[in-house]
Amino acid sequence: MEVFLNFCDEDTGKGFTAHLHKALTDSGIPTFLAPTQQQQHLPHDIQRAIGECEVFIPVFSSNYTSSVSCLHQLSYLLSLPTRKPIFPVFYDVEAWQVRWQKEPFQRAFVDHKDKNAFDEETVQRWRNAFNEVAEICGWEMKNYRTEADLVREIVEHVSKKFELQTPLHVADHPIVGLDSHIVDLMGLLNIDTNDARIIGIHGMGGIGKTTLARVVFNTICSRFQGNCFLSDVRDSSKTKDGVINLQKQLLMELFKEADPRIYDVYRGINVIKKKIGSKKVLVIIDDVDNVNQLENLAIDPKLYHQGSRIMITTRDEHVFNKRVDKCNIYKLEGLDDNESLKLFSWCAFGRDEPVQEYAHISKDVLSTASGLPLTLKVLGSYLSDKTLEEWKEAVKKLRTISEEEVMPKLRISFDGLDGETKQIFLDIACLLIGYDRDRAIEIWKGCGFPALNSLRKLLQRSLIKINKIKINKTWNSSLWMHDQLRDMGRHFVEQENLGDPGRRSRLWSQEDVIDVLKNGKGTPEVRGLALDWNKQGHSWKPDAFKSMTNLKLLRIIGASVNESLKCLSSELVWLEWKGPPLKYLSDSCSYEKLVELDISNSDAIFGLSNNNMKLV
Repeated sequence: MEVFLNFCDEDTGKGFTAHLHKALTDSGIPTFLAPTQQQQHLPHDIQRAIGECEVFIPVFSSNYTSSVSCLHQLSYLLSLPTRKPIFPVFYDVEAWQVRWQKEPFQRAFVDHKDKNAFDEETVQRWRNAFNEVAEICGWEMKNYRTEADLVREIVEHVSKKFELQTPLHVADHPIVGLDSHIVDLMGLLNIDTNDARIIGIHGMGGIGKTTLARVVFNTICSRFQGNCFLSDVRDSSKTKDGVINLQKQLLMELFKEADPRIYDVYRGINVIKKKIGSKKVLVIIDDVDNVNQLENLAIDPKLYHQGSRIMITTRDEHVFNKRVDKCNIYKLEGLDDNESLKLFSWCAFGRDEPVQEYAHISKDVLSTASGLPLTLKVLGSYLSDKTLEEWKEAVKKLRTISEEEVMPKLRISFDGLDGETKQIFLDIACLLIGYDRDRAIEIWKGCGFPALNSLRKLLQRSLIKINKIKINKTWNSSLWMHDQLRDMGRHFVEQENLGDPGRRSRLWSQEDVIDVLKNGKGTPEVRGLALDWNKQGHSWKPDAFKSMTNLKLLRIIGASVNESLKCLSSELVWLEWKGPPLKYLSDSCSYEKLVELDISNSDAIFGLSNNNMKLV
């Protein structure tokens, strides 16, 4: 629970505090509203809520000290060994009245001792707590025209605090082998100097560039007036909308803009150029493979405010040419033997060294991993529940793979999955990276897959992660996969039929999708199809999906059809259409298995009779 509201129900419970609670909750901030009944002792669940809260907001009002519950909560908070942030609100009373315990508060303290039989020690503890909190700067209602104005300011203040406090997720195990790299990078960044500076990190895929960047970001972000971490820039930049979304994210996170009005990449560049020099910022551009991606984000230190820092990660050092000074380029190398053993052991055994029985064979596994953290994590997670004989078989396979090859080593973990979990892995790799976890689970359930069990297996084997992302002030859990694992999954699908994309189980490449739809090459083999079309004037015939009789997953963004969307598979479970409006879905198709429908730009929908379907 992030915010605990401490208040007198008689004064503000049905008015100001109720409005504040709703505003905080609507902003995605979990808030605890204590029971209103008076209690002589503080219940354990209230103690736990206070102990777990990140912010404590006491709302002082005229009858506050008459409430035993309010005083118990306040004094308990101040008795904790770790002090919580306190944001006091003075509602129709002033701070000096609280500080000096003048009326209307003085009489209540006397009554607690004389009439309510509380001992001197308890009443004095309440008085001390009351006096201590009054010294903290807070909000006074008299300074605001309306309650709504005060509520709005409190919510904004609390939201900013949590944005600053919430670190980027780095790893589910202890960070291994980064200490010296962090020291080196901190030296290159030298954040106490006033120049605007770009730092470049390069190294092979899976070496730990993103992890290192996240750790450094969490370490120094509070030293800047604004900060932004742009992830997976290479993949996001493949479409026009993807580039625009990156530009919007940069502006929203640095300047707290609700929704920057950018509908064109070049306009976005100009907007960034005009604003980026207004304050000292920290910007991380993660996984870049083309200089155009940096140009689209106006990455030029001459435009930035003094003291700003930009960090770029890439596999290809050439993207730094003429943009990053050679002295500010850092090459990340693999882990040494001791670091490799420690990371592998955490993933395989949950400790920093192998179980004695597996010590020797663990070193055999390490000899094939080349110090690559991704390989070590995937192999360690895969072997964690295997017998010694199964370890020996895995080592035999690994020794047949050359030191430079990464994908065949990762495939060992994939090959050990059951068929349904493999299908879910491929769905994520080809179609659902970045998609909301809970919505994806419902889709897979509609496909007849044991989604929760399969996701658990993929997480246990380090083949996917669940990232927490904030969308419209609400925290969501999204599916994420390392790009090396994503590329491996997509490679497996491409191998299903090298010459005919229409006979593959999943289609995600814009070129392949357009070819299949335009030329009627679809077949029953196609299970999922996704297209983010970023050009104007393209459409295809409404029966383009006619031959895809087993199509279950369909996402189309930015394209159009000439008439209605006809001849969709009766097996369809998920349909997302965001582009020129659909006039209607043909009622000649069956939608009995459809569990999620997202047609947010469409004018009308007909023929949908499935009551189990979720309309987004």
